Amino acid sequence: MYAMRVSMDIKPGRMTEAVRLMGSIMERVRNEDGCLAFDVGTSTESNTMFIYESFVNKAYHDDVHESYPEVIELLGSINDFVEGPMSIETMQLRYSRDSGAKLLGPGE
Repeated sequence: MYAMRVSMDIKPGRMTEAVRLMGSIMERVRNEDGCLAFDVGTSTESNTMFIYESFVNKAYHDDVHESYPEVIELLGSINDFVEGPMSIETMQLRYSRDSGAKLLGPGE
């Protein structure tokens, strides 16, 4: 499984709009066949937004998820709200809610 955690500082006074923008595609992303999770959160201590996404594999994320028009539009719009560079950290999941206690191996 392939996952990523994105954090971004949102411009002052723009958090509500940024959250609405993310919410506008949430259901569609979560309904993708290859999407395992798509969650958005905001810091209780700063003007930072976090996105956690996981997919069946990196190829699905890169080739399918990022080709949807809604995602392309979101990626073009989010910069209106972001202050400074986004931090994107990718990871390979070792345990997930759906795997129970089973350790996930490479490429799973």
